[in-house]
Amino acid sequence: MNTQFLATAVKRVLPDNLPPRLLLIFFALAFQTVGVTILWSAWNTDNIDNPFLVILAFFAWLLWFLLVFLMAIPAMDTLLRRYITKLRWGAVVVIAFLVLASIGEVVAIQVVNAGIGDEPDVPDRVNNAFTYGDDTASIHQAAENLLEGENPYTNFDMLEALDTYDMPISRITPLQQGAFSDDFPLPTDEEMEAVEERARAANDPDPPEFLSKLCYPAGSFLFVAPFVGMGMEDIRFFYMFCVLVMAAVIFWKCPNVLRPLVVIVFATNIMLWNDVAGGRTDIFYVLLILLGWTWRRHLLLSAVLMGLAAATKQMAWVFVLFYLALQLREMGLRQSLKLAGVIAGTFLVVNIPFLLDAPRVWLDGILAEAIEPYFPRGVGLSVFSVAGILPAEKGLFLILEIIALIGALVWYYFKCLKYPHVGLLLAVLPFFFNWHSDARYLYFAPLLIFGAIMMETARNSLSGLQTQESMPIHQDTD
Repeated sequence: MNTQFLATAVKRVLPDNLPPRLLLIFFALAFQTVGVTILWSAWNTDNIDNPFLVILAFFAWLLWFLLVFLMAIPAMDTLLRRYITKLRWGAVVVIAFLVLASIGEVVAIQVVNAGIGDEPDVPDRVNNAFTYGDDTASIHQAAENLLEGENPYTNFDMLEALDTYDMPISRITPLQQGAFSDDFPLPTDEEMEAVEERARAANDPDPPEFLSKLCYPAGSFLFVAPFVGMGMEDIRFFYMFCVLVMAAVIFWKCPNVLRPLVVIVFATNIMLWNDVAGGRTDIFYVLLILLGWTWRRHLLLSAVLMGLAAATKQMAWVFVLFYLALQLREMGLRQSLKLAGVIAGTFLVVNIPFLLDAPRVWLDGILAEAIEPYFPRGVGLSVFSVAGILPAEKGLFLILEIIALIGALVWYYFKCLKYPHVGLLLAVLPFFFNWHSDARYLYFAPLLIFGAIMMETARNSLSGLQTQESMPIHQDTD
């Protein structure tokens, strides 16, 4: 009886007529969690030079890429339909794993804070992961400077942000120059603190060892500023609100029968919630990308949304390239050029006051990722250099990143009409080869593809669910 009840409940939450490839997101989230956890632990326990851990995490991310790619392939619905029962129960097991992993994370934090263990600095490292980071602090400070009538780019002070937002020194991005020029893979916390003390003693707000500039386009703080002006003291609530808006939009636009799936996907996305709690600020531009991509038939609105995303974070620029490639194939050259003009115009409208006021400072900030000597911290291919498997040459990874981008764009240009949503994965592929490949560059791809499929599925009747891009799906016969 209990087994029958469980089977009925599972079928109600994961119905027979859902596109089966959507269930792959749970497996992708699991491998994503494993890959991030392995490397986070390796970085924070000084074991990042362990080749076994690096290779293990690499294969987790490789499987992640494969699963997300398959999610975006419409023909997978037909292939997976014959295995829907097994796939559904596999998804249930993975969902249980993700729930237990979330509970385990909370318990582990409590255990660490209770002082259980042999590493005295572990509690600080764990707790510091859930505070403001330099991106949160810089955007919050920029919003406050704007509200005071100052140019956020010329009045940025990272050391002041440390004090104002109670940010640990470990959350500042170090640069491989000055006192850190001989360090690899990262300077120690003691070295970071020594540079901070020396900078404070010299009243130097811009020590060369720290990334001490506002590194994002103006949209990053313009949309936050009204909330700061209304008294928001912790802007992580703004980004939490963006997560809820994204979930609500997908929930609202998808068929009623699939709405429980939306809730489960967002609730079990551990990295998404860790991202917000850890002061990451990417979810806002990701929300704009999702809306711009899925509403691309509304040409002007779609282009404005993509332009706003580009005016908020540089990672959106790559998504714009794939968006324009898709529009070029769907709408033709003339229309795609108009859309490109709208995107560029939106970007300029948002940024032009700051560009005209201090062009050199604005440009230095926007291009910081390309011109500053970052350390190779992240989850991408550069960890092989840290482990001594590949040469530690930033130029090599830049070449690989460019090759990956060009190759992905060329492939997508010829295949996008058949696999349109693959562009949402290929847009993050070059970042895997980035010298400073942060996990946040990558792990929004499955959520974007999931959202795009769910929102397009809503255009079809519930009696014969199919996405606009896929073959009709028939009732399970297992």
